[in-house]
Amino acid sequence: MNKLLNNIQGWTFGGYAGNHLQNDLSSSAEFPKTYSGREFSVFIAEDGSSGNAKIGTFNTTAADYQQFDVEGITLPTFTPDQEFEMRSGTGRVAQFADMYNNTKGVTTEFTISGRLDLSSLAILMQNVTSTAVTTDESAEADAQNVVLIAGGGSYAPTHLEHDAACAADDFEKTLSIYFKAPVEANSYKFTGCVCTSLSISADMGTASGRFDYTATFQTGYAPAKGSASMTGFATVGDNIFLTDLGYRYMNMIDVDSSGNDYYKMKPIFNSMNFTIESPSVMLGAQGSNNEPQVIARAVPELNITFGGSLKYDTDTDKLLEAHRDAGGGSYIQFFGATHEVGGGTISTSAIFTQDVAFEDNDAHGLGILFHKAKLINASVGSGDVATLDFEAKVVDAGSTYEVLQVAVGDTNT
Repeated sequence: MNKLLNNIQGWTFGGYAGNHLQNDLSSSAEFPKTYSGREFSVFIAEDGSSGNAKIGTFNTTAADYQQFDVEGITLPTFTPDQEFEMRSGTGRVAQFADMYNNTKGVTTEFTISGRLDLSSLAILMQNVTSTAVTTDESAEADAQNVVLIAGGGSYAPTHLEHDAACAADDFEKTLSIYFKAPVEANSYKFTGCVCTSLSISADMGTASGRFDYTATFQTGYAPAKGSASMTGFATVGDNIFLTDLGYRYMNMIDVDSSGNDYYKMKPIFNSMNFTIESPSVMLGAQGSNNEPQVIARAVPELNITFGGSLKYDTDTDKLLEAHRDAGGGSYIQFFGATHEVGGGTISTSAIFTQDVAFEDNDAHGLGILFHKAKLINASVGSGDVATLDFEAKVVDAGSTYEVLQVAVGDTNT
């Protein structure tokens, strides 16, 4: 009877009485700590570090890193080459010895998204276009801190070679990205990263028109697990809002079969989206992990689209006919910026002049300027207030005009 009572009071489990088992199960030593998906963070810098500033080398200089605002990020998902199919002559169940798993020469892809600030905008825009910002008031940009894509078929980004020099702020080359886990030993370090898709968008119905970003990256370099010091990194900056683009002008050219043009319209945006896609290919293999010898950018093309939802009125209605394009030659032009035009002319009776540019201003923020875009779609939305929803593909208008200019901050540095 005493033995039975002892068992009832504390069942024996692996040498532990039940009350001991209960205490152990509730202790932190038995169950690791639980973490929130918001406890992860992301830091980005140009590749290379002091004394070894090369493409494909992880940047170990903490002060070079910019923290990115991210939402709900955890860690990238890895996709090793795997084969699980049965091999012939091995019975009716796949054999473990026949499984194939390889992590060499594998491309890792991951996407991050969050609120946009000027620092992250500058890094992302330079990398996705493989184009450094202007550093002086050049004849084309007429302002500093502008990503400029020249026209006339001249855009052809140089491929990126393993171990090529990568100087400070060479964000147009490859990036080092650090995914910091709540326990830093579980963090991941990626090098040789390139942004293959960048989308920024804002909606007046969400967060007062705050711009958010979504960026997809690829790397052909093997990740490394472990911690990296981020002491002295640059913190997340101020949000960017659709209302910051206080100066917005749109031209519609050759709208109909009669060749009518409509100049310097001031559309009211309910939402705006701007996307750049730069497909990349990892070529060759070097080193013990079969990492790329060359990274080709923007192949077969740099695809740029711009769109949004506008207030439907007698001005924006003309986008419908421009999309139908009865005359076969319609296109739109757009200028949107935090400050007024700083060079050239946006007229009420002519297309943008070749030298239209952003104003030189210490307080300048996001700016978008293109000379020719072809409408992909245009339709009327029948909500409580009618909207005109459109999307257009930005194209090369010839050597006279730049394909695209994007201001990414202080244009008078």
